[in-house]
Parts: sequence; C-alpha cells; structure tokens
Amino acid sequence: TTTTNAQSPDLNTTFNDCDNLTLGNFLFILVSASDPFDELSIFAFENLPPGLELYLTDNAWNGQRFLTNEGVLKLTTPADGGIPAGTTFGYGPNAPTGAYLYGTDWTIDQGNFALSNTEGEQVFLFCFSSTNQPRPLAAISYNGNFSSPGRADSYYGFNRSAVPPELEENNAVIVLPFATRWSYVGPKSLQTDELKAAIVDTQANWASSGRAKPTTNAAMFISSVSIWLAFQLWAWV
Repeated sequence: TTTTNAQSPDLNTTFNDCDNLTLGNFLFILVSASDPFDELSIFAFENLPPGLELYLTDNAWNGQRFLTNEGVLKLTTPADGGIPAGTTFGYGPNAPTGAYLYGTDWTIDQGNFALSNTEGEQVFLFCFSSTNQPRPLAAISYNGNFSSPGRADSYYGFNRSAVPPELEENNAVIVLPFATRWSYVGPKSLQTDELKAAIVDTQANWASSGRAKPTTNAAMFISSVSIWLAFQLWAWV
C-alpha cells in the first residue's frame, strides 16, 4: 500500500506501509538461543497492515547498512487484517505447536539465521521503505551494549553490531547481558507509555533463569483510550 503525504514539501512523494510505521511501537519481549530451538517474541503496539513484508536478521548493522554474513527471515502479514495492535507474535519453528503466533511462517530470505548460544548477538526487526532500503523497526542485543558505528565490517563479525540512532531515540532497543534465554516478566496491565518503559527497563523487568513456556493469554490495559489488548504471558519452569 502506498500513500501520498500532503504534508511533505514534495507533494508527489509516495510513502509505503513500512515508511508509515512508528518507531518505538514494536519491541522484542523474548529471545532464546538454543539450536535448533531459536525463539523470538515481539509485541506490537501498532497495527501491522495486511501484506506487509517483515524481516528478522542477525546480520550486523555497520552504521549505514546490514552486513550479509549471517541470515535474514521473512514474514508476510496476513492478507485478512494484518497483525493488530496488541498482538504478541514471533519466531519459533521448533517450539511447541501454537507457542508463537506466526512462529512457523517465517521463510529464509538470505543466508543462515541461527542465534549464538555461546556468545550472544543482536537481532533486528525491519521492513523495506519506499526507497527500497531496509528500515530497522526494533533491535535486541543479548550480549551487552551495541558497538559504535563506522568500524570495518570485519570488526562486527558474528556477534557485534551498531544500532541505528533513531531506534535508540525512540526507545526501540533492548540491551541485555549474555544469557541463552531472556524474557520480559514485568507488569502487563499498564497504559501504553508505561508498558513501553517497563519493557525497555531490562534490569527491573527481564529474567534469564529457567526456560519459559507459553501459558494462557492475559488481558492487558493499554493506551489512553482504555483499549484492552491480549498479551502472552510466560511461566517459568
């Protein structure tokens, strides 16, 4: 889908669905690196329109572009409504059936997507803008801080990455020390801005001990207009 932005100085500028997504409205809430049981979970605070192509990559961002030495996965949102705001969705091809919404629907787009269970690394969610360039939407690191941009590509290797400053500016980045599994375990019944702040507060609201499994959905109060949304909880065993 494309739209013309009447606010733009160039009235002929055309934007696509990727351009129109709001940074900070998509956050990682789980990462698990246990080959072949890699798992990722994302919470959407905003509708993802039908037919949108989303990508997950463990390729490094060097400050200008993604490298290509690792892998990229692709998911096309459902044609009948997309992915509504308030949805938890993710990647988990070898997880128990139904553990992750769309968990088995991602396809290989490039290379080999495999999360490191020895050193940790970084993962990005992105889409392609109207200029056909990757537009990062969210990022997570589970081996500590992101690296500075502009270094030689060889520096980033398989477990280092820079992060686009616009993601940091919009609080779309999760930074964790190394562990093979991390999950958000903080409060769920919060308004939108409070919930976003809770999710990015990794020291207070994330846990790495044990192995999570999906349980029942719980209602979560979100947004200033009192919209109740479904949020998938995780139990620890």
